[in-house]
Amino acid sequence: PGPGLAESALQLLDLCAEKGRLFLLEERGAPVAMCAFNAVAGGVVQLGGVYTPPALRGRGHGRAVVAGSLLLAQEAGSDKAVLFTGESNAPALKAYRALGFADAGDYSLMLFKESFTGSRG
Repeated sequence: PGPGLAESALQLLDLCAEKGRLFLLEERGAPVAMCAFNAVAGGVVQLGGVYTPPALRGRGHGRAVVAGSLLLAQEAGSDKAVLFTGESNAPALKAYRALGFADAGDYSLMLFKESFTGSRG
């Protein structure tokens, strides 16, 4: 949270949409779930931004939008997908495993307060 978060998120969504990497599932004309590809390289897609509004969770919408996006990625030549979720997110883990994902290991995220300039010293 902080200044510019909403604007930054909208810019990211616009970029994903421009590149054909944003997927929206609608039911009766209303959005019920979304996902995006954060990266596409060497036949691999990285899923991110999987979201279903809290009131609509538990109905398979998230699983459906992820499955649909993966079918489109496969048609475009991708043969692998990767995503990250926390161990405590049991509903997401169940949905991803039902789609064929398997645990591949742990990961860590490191945030830098200052950008690298390439200089040493």
